[in-house]
Amino acid sequence: MDIDASGPSTALTQFLIAHPTLHELALGYGSTSDELFYGDLVPTLIRPDMLPNLQNLEAHVRIITMLAEKGCKCLDNISHLWTGQGFYNDAPDVKDMLMKLATRNGLPRLKYLNFMAGDWASDHEENDGFFSRMEGFADIFPNLEVWVGPLPKNSSKMRALVLGRFAKLQKVEELYWNESGLGTTSMAGAVRRIAPRCPSL
Repeated sequence: MDIDASGPSTALTQFLIAHPTLHELALGYGSTSDELFYGDLVPTLIRPDMLPNLQNLEAHVRIITMLAEKGCKCLDNISHLWTGQGFYNDAPDVKDMLMKLATRNGLPRLKYLNFMAGDWASDHEENDGFFSRMEGFADIFPNLEVWVGPLPKNSSKMRALVLGRFAKLQKVEELYWNESGLGTTSMAGAVRRIAPRCPSL
């Protein structure tokens, strides 16, 4: 789909409603230095029963939030999720997504999560972002087995906190981190800290 198109897509939303057998859906997204663009849906058209067979989803965090707000039951079936914000640094978007997921049943069948943060994973995360809210991951993603994503790039304090929170994901079998900015020694230390805490790793 054309993610450069302006405004929510009525045609796209109607198409998804009319195709309940879809198993996979990729809604493109990206950003420039000052503008976010992504495959958008029309909130007033979203129905709780749309996409009942959806299992694999790639979408901007705002789309995940929207589906959760509308009580879409398809979130209960998602097993693989690719999400993030591109390079657009707007931490409240991520906070909103996690809060909305926490108020419903989370993503009970999610096994694979790929969070694509780009350059957004940095020190300002300490205050109001994705990493600072990982405490509730075990409730939101109770059956997560594979995590793909970054560690905080510039803060050793935040890296230590994040590593401790991974330990609550008792079913995690694989972790893939972006080691940019960590260095070999830091990454080795991170592995040594987290390995004993995750019994399935």
